[in-house]
Amino acid sequence: KADAIGRDIDAAKTAGFAPQIAGRGSFAAGDMDIAFTVANGTVRAPPIKLDNPGATLSTDVTADLNTSTVAAKGTLTYRPGDEALVGSEPAVNFSLAGPLGATALQFDSGPLAQFLTQRALE
Repeated sequence: KADAIGRDIDAAKTAGFAPQIAGRGSFAAGDMDIAFTVANGTVRAPPIKLDNPGATLSTDVTADLNTSTVAAKGTLTYRPGDEALVGSEPAVNFSLAGPLGATALQFDSGPLAQFLTQRALE
């Protein structure tokens, strides 16, 4: 999508397509162990980092067992391959919050817009 827009790529145009693409995607990761604590009905895990050949997913997750809600925030950083740029990464920030089974997912494509703008300029 960014290539079709060309040199006129900016934050608003990136926000018009990136969240939908990221939201439709999936992230395959291998097995891992996650330590967590439970205190006063709240489950907390240390920052989680998952890798696959195309991207890295890093996130912080908490769940409140008293209210049956979950919250997560993190970053999905894509591997740019030959299009890597110094000082800019193709990344989308995300947050997820709400009742279990009815969470709302939101994306911030600002870091990706910065990468795409810098790529277009170079």
